[in-house]
Amino acid sequence: MDAQNTKAIDHSHTYAVIMAGGTGSRFWPKSRLNRPKQLLSFCGSETLLRETATRILPLIKWSNIFVVTNHTYKPLIVDELPDLPTQNIILEPENKDTAACIGLTAIKLLQFDPEALMVCMPADHFVRQNESFCHTIEQAVALATTRECMVTIGIPPNSPKTNFGYIKRGNRLTLPEVSGQVFSADQFLEKPSRQRAISLLKAGNYLWNSGIFIWRAATILQAIERYMPKLGAGLARIASNYRNSHEDRVIADEYSRLQAMSIDYGIMERATDIYVIPGNFQWEDLGSWSALENILAPDTYGNVANGQHLGLDTVECIIDTDGKLVATLGVRNLIIINTNDAVLVCAKDRDQDIKTLVQGLCSADYSKYR
Repeated sequence: MDAQNTKAIDHSHTYAVIMAGGTGSRFWPKSRLNRPKQLLSFCGSETLLRETATRILPLIKWSNIFVVTNHTYKPLIVDELPDLPTQNIILEPENKDTAACIGLTAIKLLQFDPEALMVCMPADHFVRQNESFCHTIEQAVALATTRECMVTIGIPPNSPKTNFGYIKRGNRLTLPEVSGQVFSADQFLEKPSRQRAISLLKAGNYLWNSGIFIWRAATILQAIERYMPKLGAGLARIASNYRNSHEDRVIADEYSRLQAMSIDYGIMERATDIYVIPGNFQWEDLGSWSALENILAPDTYGNVANGQHLGLDTVECIIDTDGKLVATLGVRNLIIINTNDAVLVCAKDRDQDIKTLVQGLCSADYSKYR
């Protein structure tokens, strides 16, 4: 399916919710507070955010796409997605992770559409085989439309990744709404150790947790009320002030009291009646620089480069440059990122710690580089 050549299917009660409020600190120095990862391009001409929106257009039209972000990024998103109605940008006063983000969007959707169904997607995923992606989402929408359930997309693993969560696949189910495979989701696991990831891969009944969720807005709010009652109470107070003069103040007050928690930990690890549909398309969560190895073609020595690179005796490095030539000699397993005002040189197996490094930029002399 080509988003530009395929007429959007009429899902009048189906809404795409793109979560785009993160700072992407593990992609520093390319990702900055004033230009975060989702508004950058890593493997093409379009930004990750625009690719995410374009990916879902064969199923959901612009008027039913919502982006959740913060006040700082709103003007950037307006520029990046000119076809998106401005009122479809939902603003959080601060980042309290995905449970609050999804809950806030659910109550806003229910205010004008009691039958609203949400397709929740992070803004920083890389997907190839878009036709297969759209087919998988359509199957999930059909399932969540006809049953009181929560649906997620699991990615069949091809290596023992330690930076993804996992889903234990249960019994295969025969359901009239779904023409392909669908399973019960028996368990959600946090990011495993290397040894544990190897055992999960060998077991054969575990999928990577894609972080893509499909459910009715009313269904996820009921789950939040049951499993996250403090968040549920805060969302109820926000809902009671919808579109009145106190709404922004109430949202800010409630968010200031919330504990940051992911929807995975707060709901998915505790709830029942969850289905998982395998997504048989190329997928990558662009969580850190090492992810580029899975989407860019390596050279003869296993290096992946985005930009101009000249290497001699250089093995399995990741290089990203803003236009300047980066030349390397006698190095291996490094991440080298060159921007107009900063350079990062990092051991490849330490890329998860870049987030900690960025926290050090809060000090007086380096805050301008955040």
